Amino acid sequence: MQYYIMLIVCVCAAFFVLWAHYKALQPYLSRNCQGLRWRRAFPNATSGEIRSFLKVFGVAFGFGQRHILKFSPADSLMQIHNANNPLRGVDALEFESLATALQRQYGFNFQSAWCPHLTLGELFALVRGAP
Repeated sequence: MQYYIMLIVCVCAAFFVLWAHYKALQPYLSRNCQGLRWRRAFPNATSGEIRSFLKVFGVAFGFGQRHILKFSPADSLMQIHNANNPLRGVDALEFESLATALQRQYGFNFQSAWCPHLTLGELFALVRGAP
């Protein structure tokens, strides 16, 4: 009997966490494609460059390929992180993964550019300017 109660509590807790995660990400994931915003913000960037950058971001933050173009250049990395981790104090090391991926893919030092208000577009501009 104790095991059933414990199982029910665990299932309810997991449901709550998944529901909170889903609700927090809805403002981003319910959007249409933001590709036009990216092209307007970076007219000299190719679609391939933008997709490649967003793929690096998406993998680091755990978003599937079909969701990466739902993020806008004006989106704050910290706000995305907070929405992706609705339980404060618990995260999946997204920033660490992003820093490693940016270093590997572009030779870019993420730590030197980090600030709490950094947007995806600002990061993309910095990465494009990296040697």
